[in-house]
Amino acid sequence: MAKVTTPVSGTSDLDGLGWIGHIVPAGLGCMALIAAFFAQRSHIQPTLTVSLVVVGALLVGLAYASSVLRSRAAWSFLISLSIVLGVMTLFGAPKIRTLVGIPMGLALVIPLAFLAIVTMLGSMGHRYKN
Repeated sequence: MAKVTTPVSGTSDLDGLGWIGHIVPAGLGCMALIAAFFAQRSHIQPTLTVSLVVVGALLVGLAYASSVLRSRAAWSFLISLSIVLGVMTLFGAPKIRTLVGIPMGLALVIPLAFLAIVTMLGSMGHRYKN
């Protein structure tokens, strides 16, 4: 019979896909916080600044709680938040393209990143079955 070992608390049992699945949302969260700083400095609608801060902080915090603390609630909330943000940025890509002045293919990179996050984190469900 194979011996089953569980990782010591505070250590990580993530593989490469798991690390990427947690680093990408943390990176997108940091970019949202940077965008919030520039939105605040340019005196754009304060609602945009607040929503960017909330989304950025949530993405960074949930990625940390899911990867390091192994929180199943954080993992599932990170997946659902990524789905919502992916759909929002998918339908908002034409507006982003127009406002920023970038090609449509480049505007679709953000929803593709959220799709990748959902796929990678969704494949890690076995890790959170405890």
